[in-house]
Amino acid sequence: MKQSDIEAFCERHFFLECMVLGVFLAYACPQIGIKGGPLEMQITGNWVAVCFIFFLSGLKLKTTELLKVISAFGQNFYVQFNVFITFPAITYLATTVFRGVIAEPLLEGMTILSCLPSTISMSFVLCSTAGANESISVINAALGNFMGVFVTPALVLFFLKDSAKINLTNVLLKLSVRVFLPIFFGQALRYTFPSTQTLVKQNKRFIKHASSLALVYTVYGSFCQMFYDGVDAKSSDFLVVLGISLLIHCVVGIFGYFTSDFFGWSNFDRAAILFCTTQKTASMGIPLITTMFENDEDLALFQVPLLMYHPLQLIVASFLMSTIINWIQSDPRKNEIEDSEIYIEENTKTSPLIKCNSLNEPLLFVKEVETF
Repeated sequence: MKQSDIEAFCERHFFLECMVLGVFLAYACPQIGIKGGPLEMQITGNWVAVCFIFFLSGLKLKTTELLKVISAFGQNFYVQFNVFITFPAITYLATTVFRGVIAEPLLEGMTILSCLPSTISMSFVLCSTAGANESISVINAALGNFMGVFVTPALVLFFLKDSAKINLTNVLLKLSVRVFLPIFFGQALRYTFPSTQTLVKQNKRFIKHASSLALVYTVYGSFCQMFYDGVDAKSSDFLVVLGISLLIHCVVGIFGYFTSDFFGWSNFDRAAILFCTTQKTASMGIPLITTMFENDEDLALFQVPLLMYHPLQLIVASFLMSTIINWIQSDPRKNEIEDSEIYIEENTKTSPLIKCNSLNEPLLFVKEVETF
């Protein structure tokens, strides 16, 4: 393997590598990252790091493009329904079977995972790699992440009921301060000073890594507290959680594969929809879980299923990638889809691209699609 290949591999898995290192450091010396410890994690982890993550999201978020969504309501509704209804329902049934078999906080963590929105960057990258409809992933991942701030806490409270130990009003208030205010300031800076957009574009790699390190820092604090207080779960429990995660991922994917065929959508669209409905976000999920359960002694165990599911979803997608590519290419409507990307001249020399779905419904205008 060439050195460039190794560097590329390390770059692609930067977040996962830092996460493993963070958990190892937490295990080796947990007293540093506990509440009231030298790092004051109750402030630096629960507030500073979370606000920093969403401030960077505000800097990167291209709302002017997302607001130009025109139609394809059916596809958007289908994706969000599967993300916030189908996925949690299947997970609830699966965890019910294992109730009493493994540690309860891990099962509750599975339920919390199921209530999270889809990931933005991973869905886009997978769609781009497979040759699927990237616009569907961009629209629905962004839409889901905004909805998740309100929908996720409500779903968690619905499924976990009294065991959730959260006050929905207080959670929404904290999320407003830690999520919306930083995003607002990031957006204000982005559109008040146009040079900010150029600066963000030139430093995408640095900003991505800074956001990843902030995520790792919040997880590091949670695991420091867990290792310091003691882990209320057996080693075998974590293997069971991994198995449940794989089972749920496959069931949701199979469900989406068959039901999406009922609507006459092409494989080009259906592949993007499958990526969106089976993925769960770590970048939004970790701050949400930290904010909702910051005072819960089982916070770290609540995060474990998400930390397991994050690499698992990528491994499964990578394993099936060649099959998905062939599936898209085998669609007899492929040539019609390629012709559906049309250009419209405006008052400039450039022509913004209109992305369409397989039913030739326009999705959104884009000059270039970036992950955020």
